[in-house]
Amino acid sequence: MHQNLFVIRTAIDEFTMDMNAAPQNLDDLRKANYLHAIPEDPFTHSADWATEKCDTPTSSNQIVTGICDVHSTAPGTSSFE
Repeated sequence: MHQNLFVIRTAIDEFTMDMNAAPQNLDDLRKANYLHAIPEDPFTHSADWATEKCDTPTSSNQIVTGICDVHSTAPGTSSFE
């Protein structure tokens, strides 16, 4: 799970830097080829991750809301997992 989270979080960061805006959902990462497929959560056996929205400042001094983090939806996992 840690590897899958690392891959998704890296894709979010790269998308945000390249597009100057955070993705609105995980499928944006797949459509823009930052992920081949959304990895499966090994605890829930699905690609249904909990996403966290944040405000991201852009270079044009605007604020854009989008995904800034992701974690497992499995009961008993911390927000870091």
